[in-house]
Amino acid sequence: MTATVWRRVAAVRTPDGAELHATIDGSDDAPVTVVLAHGWTLAQAAWDDVADLLAPRIADGDLRLVRYDQRGHGRSTWGDSEISVDQLGDDLAAVIDQLAPHGPVVLGGHSMGGMTIMCLAASRPELFGDRVAGAGVFERLRNLLPPDHPRHQKMVRGLLYGADATDEMVLTGARIMHASTLRSFIAFMPALGDHDKREELTALTRVPVEIFVGDGDKLTPRRHSRQLAEALPEAQLHEVERTGHMLTQERPRLVTDAVERLLAAATADRAAA
Repeated sequence: MTATVWRRVAAVRTPDGAELHATIDGSDDAPVTVVLAHGWTLAQAAWDDVADLLAPRIADGDLRLVRYDQRGHGRSTWGDSEISVDQLGDDLAAVIDQLAPHGPVVLGGHSMGGMTIMCLAASRPELFGDRVAGAGVFERLRNLLPPDHPRHQKMVRGLLYGADATDEMVLTGARIMHASTLRSFIAFMPALGDHDKREELTALTRVPVEIFVGDGDKLTPRRHSRQLAEALPEAQLHEVERTGHMLTQERPRLVTDAVERLLAAATADRAAA
């Protein structure tokens, strides 16, 4: 039986005028909030499989889940600021401040969403160890052909998915990316290339961190995750076999298990305090 989860939507307004579309599942009285940030040219729908696996705990009142569209993606607007990954970190801070202003928070970020968490750690280190109690970092193509065309899916599969990905996974991912605008593809590309926060991650050493990367990830290869793990020596690095870039789709159970471990650590720390 599918768990029944109370859901609402919200608009998070940023200082520069962007409106970030967010979906909140669960009760405001839940003891901990999970906030999930998606990757480049994707949308919050990229977390649907993980959200489905968390639904029973949400329905039981154990946690509250917040997903949002990054600026310029999905149903979120652009705002007036120059595009940068640092700005995305500020956006995540606004999401936490407005939608999870109290209690412990566990963060999950896929691809660009993981960079977003690192920027938040650099700009708002006081949040980590107090409000933010854990973080997971889970390490995208435009085509004139429609996403259900075999050539389109072959290209998406070759770049983003691992050996065990099903055709349904690939089609779902292709549709999410195809719904993104060409502007989001072009505008964020140089910002992502310039991103490097390895020297500014002290705040993340205060909380448990889990890093995942697929062994077949061509977009953010394993060496990037290994370098991140070197900067965060207490973090748990997981290199997942037969998996590509789209971990939230390809291995939602592994991702959800990591979120569950971070939730357990967050609630245990609060109980001991």
